[in-house]
Amino acid sequence: MKCTNCSREMPEGQKICLYCEKPIEPPPSEEELDIAEALLGQMTDEQKADLLKRIRESDTADEFVNSIFVGPCPVCGNEKPGTSEHERGIEDETVGRCAQCNTHWCTECGTIFKPAQTECAHWSVCQRCPSQDTCEEITEECPTIQQWQATPS
Repeated sequence: MKCTNCSREMPEGQKICLYCEKPIEPPPSEEELDIAEALLGQMTDEQKADLLKRIRESDTADEFVNSIFVGPCPVCGNEKPGTSEHERGIEDETVGRCAQCNTHWCTECGTIFKPAQTECAHWSVCQRCPSQDTCEEITEECPTIQQWQATPS
């Protein structure tokens, strides 16, 4: 049995990884593998190469996921930041966190947080939006968010 986060061997029946302390999760099901294979079939060679590069450069599954959904720190350029999912007072996976420069930012719109800020102001913009229930916009491409970002604070 292997940890799906750090890939180390674990004793059978282990529920928490002895090395990275992540919960031991079952391997992907046949259905999940079929979905992944279908997605890979839709990707260009360049996209596949980028994905493979990210996999090889990541020490853990969390680092790999963060390389896609969090990206580098917008302040210092650290290539391996994390999220604030387990950070007391924030507990939000859409808030990026750089341990090198202690910056927090919204991974959805890119807003860099001020000290002690725990949530992004764009969330209240989305809550006031008349189309929030049917919105399929990617946050950074949303005209309402773009207008909000262009307005001086």
